[in-house]
Amino acid sequence: MITYAATQADATNRLFAAIWGEAVTALEHASEVIVVGYSFPSTDHHFKTLCHLVLRRRNFQPYSDVWCGTVANGGEGEVFAGVQRNLPAVNFHLVTTGLEGLAREYKAAARIAAICCS
Repeated sequence: MITYAATQADATNRLFAAIWGEAVTALEHASEVIVVGYSFPSTDHHFKTLCHLVLRRRNFQPYSDVWCGTVANGGEGEVFAGVQRNLPAVNFHLVTTGLEGLAREYKAAARIAAICCS
């Protein structure tokens, strides 16, 4: 068992509270979200709570787009189910070729949107 001095634990708690607070604010105001390399484990209750708080603050409005890049080596279905469960969106872009593939597809979608909407 690892124990920390009370002052170290307090400083760590304040640091993470600030980081998570900034994440809530950013996700609350985002129109799209890009996720790279996070597997959305069912045991991450802190992240689930953060997502629920954000959804409530957004009045349960979905994001326009959620992009997720992973190389889950066979577990992509579970990762993508976690994305859809925690980050509701009008459009999901699920990429299994990692960061490079995600960047390629995101850039291609941006070019298409620029052509179609200009």
